[in-house]
Amino acid sequence: MAGTFSRAPILQAVVFDGDDTLWRTEHLYDVAQIRARQIIVDVGIDGAEWEKLERKIDVQNVASLGFAINRFPT
Repeated sequence: MAGTFSRAPILQAVVFDGDDTLWRTEHLYDVAQIRARQIIVDVGIDGAEWEKLERKIDVQNVASLGFAINRFPT
């Protein structure tokens, strides 16, 4: 039959590449962040405001430095 084409179905997928080393250490990061916030609160600084600023700086560092290992000390 002229002009008749069959099309393969369009496949859609979401791929997630998890890093089990990060999953195993995520709680250590969370504990460190909680302890840092408590130190900030203990010296009289608003913990929620500090956390907003900390996250803003982290996002800016990722945007400008990426995920390279040399960015982490900042």
